Amino acid sequence: MCDENKVSLSKLITLESDLVSQRNRIISEYEKSMSEIDKDLLKVRQQKSLKAADFNLDKINLAESVITIRGSASKVVGDSNSRSEAVKSAIEDIASAGSESIMKSFFGVKNYSGFGDQGSDHPYGICPRNGSIVFSVGLKESIRKRVPFLLTEEEKEAAIYYLLNIKKIQSEKDMVSL
Repeated sequence: MCDENKVSLSKLITLESDLVSQRNRIISEYEKSMSEIDKDLLKVRQQKSLKAADFNLDKINLAESVITIRGSASKVVGDSNSRSEAVKSAIEDIASAGSESIMKSFFGVKNYSGFGDQGSDHPYGICPRNGSIVFSVGLKESIRKRVPFLLTEEEKEAAIYYLLNIKKIQSEKDMVSL
């Protein structure tokens, strides 16, 4: 490294600082790379599990590029069927010619202060005054910004397929881990 008798303390402190910075940068890059690999690995394992369960991966992948799901369709709080109703409303809207509701608003479910699940549909970017959204079905922003906005027949079929099987798909994905 260097001859200890000829190097000043200030140079040693600078060298130490540079090495610590270099070490921290390498650790940060490593952690970022590992996070990306773990994300990809989880996705592959989920896909493998879905394929083994005989799901149509092409439709699932296309649906996941079109719709966004937040929360679990199966986890119900209280006596409500609000999550099933949100999914049903999304399916009906996507199946309709214009898909106008889901273009402007997501179909959501909120939970507020022990009252259990409650339907709570809102325009994108808006949340309920009381409680918080615990489940929602909507369209990806890139899809909503299309001009003109239209889902292709293939996208509609994939989204409907996904939503009809959402509980099973989520359950299958939840069973997979790194």
